[in-house]
Amino acid sequence: MNAQQQSQAPSNSAAVWFSRIMWLGILFNLFFVLEQVLSPGSVNLATGLTPDFPMVWNQAHGVMVLALSILYIPAALSPLQFPAYSWLTVLSRLLAAIFWAWCVQSGQGNFASYLYTDGGFCVVLAVLLQRALPKEDRLPANVKKLFADIGARLKAAYQSTAVRVVTGLAVVVAGAAGWMRSPRITSTGRSDWVRPAASPTGSSKSFRIFLPISCRGPAATPRWA
Repeated sequence: MNAQQQSQAPSNSAAVWFSRIMWLGILFNLFFVLEQVLSPGSVNLATGLTPDFPMVWNQAHGVMVLALSILYIPAALSPLQFPAYSWLTVLSRLLAAIFWAWCVQSGQGNFASYLYTDGGFCVVLAVLLQRALPKEDRLPANVKKLFADIGARLKAAYQSTAVRVVTGLAVVVAGAAGWMRSPRITSTGRSDWVRPAASPTGSSKSFRIFLPISCRGPAATPRWA
C-alpha cells in the first residue's frame, strides 16, 4: 500500500483519537505562544522568575513553539501516513517533559504545570500511536529497524574512499583543535591558562586557579597556581 492509498484508507479509532489529541496539543501550544509573546511579564511572575528577566527570551521561546506547532500539523492530519514523523512529535513532547522535570528538580522555577502538560500529552499520544500503527511500526520494532537502517547506510557510505578521507580529516582537525585549547606548561613551569586579572582598582593581580601545573618527581605533590 503506497502513501496515497494509506492516507485514503479508513483510520482506526486509535488513529482518530491520536489526531484529535494532536490538535488539542496544538491549541494548547497556541495559547502558550500568545501568552509568551503578548504578556511575557506575567509568565515570568507565574514561573517564579525575576521581574527583570529579559522578556525577549520569552518571545523567542513563543516563536519557536509556534514553529514547532506548525510542524505538528502533518501528524495531526494523517498520523498513519508517515509513522516515523508521528513518533518524532511524541519524542518532542518527551524531550520537553524531561527539560521541565530538570527545571523543577533543580529549583529553576515553578514549571510543574509545563511538566504535567507536556508529559501528559507524551504519554497519551504514545499509547494511542502504539495501538494505531501496525506491528512493524510500533515500539520497539521501529527503533531496531531504525538503527539497522542507520548501520546499513553508514556501512554503504564508508565503501567510498572520499567519505573515509573526509572523516579522517575531520578527526585530525577536531584533535588539533582540542590540543590547541588544552592547557600546557610553559618554560617557567606555569600553565598558559593562568592569566593576570585586573583588580577593581585597575592594578594587575594574578588570580588563583586550582590546576596542577608542575610536579617534581613521580611521587611529588602537585604545585597549585
